This record gives sequence, structure tokens and C-alpha cells, in this order.
Amino acid sequence: KKAFLLLALMGGASSAWGDPTYTDQASTVTWAFTSHTNLSSTNSPADAFLTTNFSAGSNLSTPTTFNTNGCKAGWAEQTLVYYKPIEVVAKNAADAAENMLEWTITPATGITFTPENVSITACTAGGTGDPQLTIYAVYSDDSKETIQAQTNPRRPDKTDQGDGPSVYTKALENAKNGAFKVRVYLAGLTNTAKGMALTNIVVSGKVNGTPVATTTYTITGATNNVSLGTVSGTATVAENEEVTLTATPTAAGSFVKWQKDGDDFSGNTVNPITVTATADATYTAIFEAKKAITFDKGEGMGTAPATVYINSGENYTIPECYFLYKSGATLTGWNDGTSTYAPGATISDITTDVNLTAVFTDNTVNLGDAAATVNWTFDRSNGAPSIACENSETDYVQHTTIGGTRYDALMHVNTIKNAVIDGKTGKLNNTSRSSDAQVNAGTKFTIPVIKGSIITFNGTNGTAAVGDVTFGGNNGTVSGAVTTYTYSGDTGTLDIIDTKGSFYPSGISVVYPPTSVTITPANNKSTYVTPYALDFSNVEGGLKAYVATAAAGGVVTLDEVDAVPAGTPLMLVGTTTEYTVPVVASASAPETNMFRAGDGTTVFDGTTFDYILYTDGLFYQIGEGSVPVGKAYLHCDSDPTTPLARELRISFGDNITGIEQIDNGQLTIDNSQPVKRIVKGKLVIQKNGVKYNAAGAKLY
Repeated sequence: KKAFLLLALMGGASSAWGDPTYTDQASTVTWAFTSHTNLSSTNSPADAFLTTNFSAGSNLSTPTTFNTNGCKAGWAEQTLVYYKPIEVVAKNAADAAENMLEWTITPATGITFTPENVSITACTAGGTGDPQLTIYAVYSDDSKETIQAQTNPRRPDKTDQGDGPSVYTKALENAKNGAFKVRVYLAGLTNTAKGMALTNIVVSGKVNGTPVATTTYTITGATNNVSLGTVSGTATVAENEEVTLTATPTAAGSFVKWQKDGDDFSGNTVNPITVTATADATYTAIFEAKKAITFDKGEGMGTAPATVYINSGENYTIPECYFLYKSGATLTGWNDGTSTYAPGATISDITTDVNLTAVFTDNTVNLGDAAATVNWTFDRSNGAPSIACENSETDYVQHTTIGGTRYDALMHVNTIKNAVIDGKTGKLNNTSRSSDAQVNAGTKFTIPVIKGSIITFNGTNGTAAVGDVTFGGNNGTVSGAVTTYTYSGDTGTLDIIDTKGSFYPSGISVVYPPTSVTITPANNKSTYVTPYALDFSNVEGGLKAYVATAAAGGVVTLDEVDAVPAGTPLMLVGTTTEYTVPVVASASAPETNMFRAGDGTTVFDGTTFDYILYTDGLFYQIGEGSVPVGKAYLHCDSDPTTPLARELRISFGDNITGIEQIDNGQLTIDNSQPVKRIVKGKLVIQKNGVKYNAAGAKLY
């Protein structure tokens, strides 16, 4: 079907009837967006312009109506067309076709159009991070002029940003005759639920010449199922002009092919597709439904994962679930009616829809049964889920293991206005950030705790002051933006309240100690380094703990201790049986302790006054080797031995114990006296330059 432009005598024209001629005729092309589905323009003079087309990048969703509820005066009456990103767009992102909106003006044959001014009106929804617009005027030779570079449009919910959207205008300086485009790139859209809204685009200029009747054709883009995909690019153009159509699948669909007027054709799997207008034609994008993987929360409370769509025959890996919880149980898998898949497991070759129901297993372990660490991370770059909680409540589940058994730990977040701090609305949101989260004052985190739990509020920005973050009403220890606290109460829950905000935490981590540790000494006397704060005061079976307070004259003096902090090197005295030692929340370090913790890497060479406990209950100088992690050694600043006895005996107060020193007759005060050292874990006696083992055999 051919269409011919109706030539009408316009105001300002001077020509014969039916053949108007324009001389510097003022003209405008206006996109008023009277609804989000009406993207056509109003042109004046109407016959001076052949077509006006619009196209959107593949990362921008089908336009919707902007919700102006709650907006300030001056906004609600605006009619806005609203674009949200399918995938987030980083702040200061480079111009990219997938994030582009473009409006094209094509003058009629015989008409010269000279654009002079451009006006574009825009705003953004609140909470999108740092939304940006970059606007260009693009001329017929594809050269461009910047109208506005990476600007931040107003937000309708901000009282300090005026009434009504932002308006950007530019008197063009390098205008050229011919086709003209307004091109907009979006950036800083870091929340897929919120985007950029446009109100008005007006291009004004001059037209000259006489429009000539032109044959035009309409190329229409259509979809076989709007729930599976949409098509953009429909245009009416002059004969033999090209039109580009783009098929954009929804999450539930995948593009298969095009059909022209209901028939297949060569090259119909290309997308986008460019066709030449030789007749009116409809190109229909054929989408097929993907396979849906849906999640049922079963007996759980909270929110199950959103439906996922995959192509037929693909594999799917079960994700972790952070918002589903059952008291006294742990989410251990998902059942499809036949098999149960643990998080991280893969379902292969999926050819039908799959419905998965959460499987919870009653807990057989609890916090305190063994050491455990839980990190409620907000760092999305390291696997944290997206969380957006403002003036509301949410649960956040993280996973740990206790003694090798999986365990779910629940954090409850409350950001309801006035619920935590009068006049404050809390906020926890990491959707616009990659490595941390925005947390506003008035946000409360409730976590499980046991005695001795060490809590760290991992702020990443600024400097916190004491009291900016409180723990059950108590202050923590502050270092930069990080605040730590050790819980000394009984098992239960603890409220952590951000009273200031602005620290952008990467998460809240908790180290849970066991309620007790089991110690089995290798000998009646052995060394030990405490992994937690421990209390030896009433250990069943009589195990005693000592620190070294002096060493001189061949004797090490040991003093008994009760509660000691984590990392304390000790000597233990007992039997080679199993002891249970309780963990305590905290303890003070001994004033004096000459024991040091082994690190497994420091190599001793016999030149320092460092001694290790040997199986005979005496201390010998370390000649070669290192002390393992978890064991202790004695460090002295000067030689604590006597020329007649180079080993150190042990004194518990006034009671000196240990193997009797070697008969003095065997030792002389010269270079021939025997010297005992520990070399690579074995006792070596050196006399007159010859080395012997403990049995007296010469070593070669």
C-alpha cells in the first residue's frame, strides 16, 4: 500500500495552491509523552517532516508510567515515560548503545530542516544511586554536539531539588541541515527497580523548501507473545529507506526468529534486523517460553528465591537462599518431587519446568557446640545478596558450619521509622553499592549470641566515635570506622543499633567460641596455647595451668593461673587423660609470663636463650628447629642456667621437681662440659665436640 503526503497550504507559505513553499518557517517537533505507550511526536508544519522515529537500547525495559505518588507539588501533573535498566548501569559508565534512547527527525523530500534549539525534561526515581543523563544533538553526517554531559536530574522526593523535573536546553552552535537526532545515554542506574523518567522533548528550528509528494511505507514490528518479548523500531519511511527492528525478550522468553507477514524468510534469525521498505510489511518476532524454575518455601518463613528462566536443555545450579528461615532448623536442600538438591548442586539438562520445595532439617548442633564464625556480609562483589530495607523489617540468613554440620544463623533487621530512634527512619541498602551497604541511623540488627561472642561492625567509611554503634546499649571498641564488642551475657540475642549512620559497613561478623574445649595432654607436663579465654580454676580431674614468672640458677619458677585470655602460652600439669575446660567471655592477661607461643615458622639456631619442654619434664635449649603452633616455649633475656646444669628444672613455688641433675663429677667448668639441647625435636648431648643421643650413642 502506498501512502502520499497530503500537501496543505500552511501559514507563512507562499506558492501556488497545493504546492506550499517555506522560507525560514519556524518549526517544532514535540514529544509530549501523553502516555507511556504514545511515543509519537507532534510536528509543525506537519507536512515539512517525513517521519519521526524512536528507539531504545536493549538494556532498557519497556516504558511504563512513572508513579508520582508522594511527589512534591509540581510533579504529579507531569506525564512521564519511565525507563528502568534490565541490568544495573554503573556511575560514570561509558556511552553504550544498550543504554541509549534516541529520537530521529527526518524532513520531507524537498524540505531543508535546520535545528536551532533543543529542550529535554527529565527526572529520576528516588534511591537509584547516582543517576546520570548525557544528551547529544546528532546531525546528518553523524557529528554530534553535547547538550548536557553526565548530569544528575532532580528527584521528586527531595525537598531541596525544586518543584518539577530538570529541564535541559541548548541553543545549537554547529547546526547542520538534514536529518537530526536527540540521543540520550543513561548511567548510574544501580537499582533495576528504579530508573529515569522523561517528560518532554522539543526540537525547534527553521524549514525551507517545498515538500514533494513521497511514497512511504510502514514497517511494523510485532511480537507473537508480549509476555515473552517486545519489539521496537516500527517506522514509516520513504520508499527504499532502511528500518531496524529490535526484538527484546522478557526474562521468561527467548528470541527464535522473525516472520514477515506470517512467513519465514532467509536471514530471519538475525536480531536486530534491518530491512528495506519496499511495501508495507509486518515483521513478527517469534519468542519461545524458557523453562521456569520456581521455588516454594515449604515450612519456611520469609521469602523464597524468585523464579528463574533458562533455555531448554541447560543446567541449573541451586543458589544459596538468604531470606528463608525455620526456627530450630536449617535449610539443607530443595526437592523437585523426586530428588533433593543441596545448595551448590546442579540439575542437568532441564527440558521441563521445575518446582523446588525447601527442605529443612532439624538442628542437631547449636552455637557453642564448636567454634563457628558467621559473616552477615553486605559485599555483593563477594556473594552477598541484594538487600533493600527502608522503613520496614527483613530477615537475613547466613550459613556456617558447627563441627562440620551446616547451620543457619538468623539476623533480623528493623528500619521502621521511630521504632529504634525517635525521628529516625533506618535503612539498609546495598543494591546501589558493590562492596558495602548504606546504613542510616535508626537501623537495628538483632543477632544470636553466646557468652564470649566477638562482634565486629565492619564500617568502611569515615571515623566512628564511641557510641555511634551500640551493642545491647553498651559501647564497643572503635578503630577507624570499625567497632568491635565482646558479649559477656548468657545465650540469647543482641541488638546492634547504628545511631549515626554514614559508615557504609561491609557486614557484621561474629566469632562464636565453643562453650568448652577438650584438652588431652601428651605428657604429665606439657605446653599449650589457649585458643579462647579459658578458666582452669575448677577443671574436673585436676588439670592445672601455669605461667613462667622467673628463670635463673637452673630453675624455672611457675605460678598457677585460673582464667586466662585467648592466645596465652601455658604449661599444663595433669595426666594424659581428657579434660573439659570451660570457655569464658574474657579474662585478664597474667602480669608476667615468660612463655611464648610457637608459630611453626621461626627457626632457632642455639644462639638465643629459648627453651622447650622435653618429655622428661625439663627445659632444654632449642638448638635447631621451630616450635609448632599450639605449643609454647620459654624465652629468657639472659642465660638462666648454671655451668654445672645446662638444663632447667621446674619450681612450683618452693617445690623443685624434675630429674636430678647429672652428677657434678661428670661436669667441669670448661669447654668439655656436656651441653644438652633440643635439635629437630630430639635431645642431643654435646661433650668435647662430640654429639650423643639420650641413650649415650655417638651421633655422626
